[in-house]
Amino acid sequence: MEDLFEWDINDVQLPQVGQFDYFRECVDGHAKLIYSNECEEARRHTSGWAMRNTNNHNVVILKKSCLGVLVCDRNCTSEFGEKVHMRPAICDKARKKQQGRSCPNPFCGGKLISMPCRGHCGYPVTHFWRHAPQGIFFQSKGVHDHPRPEPKTHNTELRKMTKKTNKQRSPVSAWMESKAEEPSVPRSKYPLPSVQLKISPHKPIISQVRSERHVQIAFLI
Repeated sequence: MEDLFEWDINDVQLPQVGQFDYFRECVDGHAKLIYSNECEEARRHTSGWAMRNTNNHNVVILKKSCLGVLVCDRNCTSEFGEKVHMRPAICDKARKKQQGRSCPNPFCGGKLISMPCRGHCGYPVTHFWRHAPQGIFFQSKGVHDHPRPEPKTHNTELRKMTKKTNKQRSPVSAWMESKAEEPSVPRSKYPLPSVQLKISPHKPIISQVRSERHVQIAFLI
């Protein structure tokens, strides 16, 4: 359905749709696509690029901007002939922590640096999403001037493997390991005697407690 209609994402009235486009995860370049409202990927605004929500004056249209990619400052190559193209985090704080970390290539001593996207007239590539009764309208502006980051499934598989390893540990072994890590508490050479508090019904309780505490402290000293 691309280029079949002369429409823009900001139009007040969008065209009627007779046929929908197949979902494209990694759209690059200026494009206009119309997806079905039943398309799960379109409903979740899935993208192969690292896109984050951007403030937009129109509440009906969702605007997303590209965050670029993380690369090695030494431009290393793995033993399989692949370059490092890590997906940057969406959160600003987490993305800053990613920069400067060691390169994931074990044979490289470089650091990760950010390669920003400047493919839309010097600004990041922008994606627009708009949900309408006749379909989900998508429009892309700009051409990515950087490599495509690794797919999200890579990090997802690592998290699944970590969770699976933790589940395989039995509760008994986990309890024994936690006990082994606890520091040993030194015991006193002379055990402290136990002092029982005797309360008389003929005297005020507060005065009795105070007197018993003084007796206990004097006994311990």
